[in-house]
Amino acid sequence: TVEGYAGRIKKCRIAAFYGVMSDNRIFVSGNPDYQNRDWQSGISNPEYFPDTGYSIVGSENSAIMGYIKQYDSLVIVKEDSDQDATQYLRTATVKDDGSIVYPLKQGLVGVGAVSRRAFGVLADDPMFLSRSGVFGLESDAVTYQRTTQLRSHYINRALVREGGLDRACAAIWNGWYCLFVN
Repeated sequence: TVEGYAGRIKKCRIAAFYGVMSDNRIFVSGNPDYQNRDWQSGISNPEYFPDTGYSIVGSENSAIMGYIKQYDSLVIVKEDSDQDATQYLRTATVKDDGSIVYPLKQGLVGVGAVSRRAFGVLADDPMFLSRSGVFGLESDAVTYQRTTQLRSHYINRALVREGGLDRACAAIWNGWYCLFVN
């Protein structure tokens, strides 16, 4: 144990399960003191986070807001930023010696999330709330290019005028993405 490191994990507010051929690790983020950093647990051991088991995701000027699992990847969604990508792609790779690494690749520069509590997966459509509306993650199966697409077209004019989007919550219920604002 390293003095003070447990507090870094305990201040995290978001989590995702992800791993090689199974969800055998937990990735956590949302610590306001390290807003662009995430940590990974030990393999099949959510009680242990190695002191070197973290990644710095883009600029420290924009916070990690949530995770979206898509196919064999974990997409890290950050808040809007003029100076940083808003999405990063994490994959899992087994090296020749049997160790597992999780390389990051800068992804989309564009729409970022506004609320950590407004992520949801409706059927197979991962969605999140931005200042510009509700967006879903699109992927081209041939090139694996990922983009976002507006999902709240019919209500968007009223939605983006609402205050308090940063405090919005979402839930998947009965085949609906339910968004609660104010």
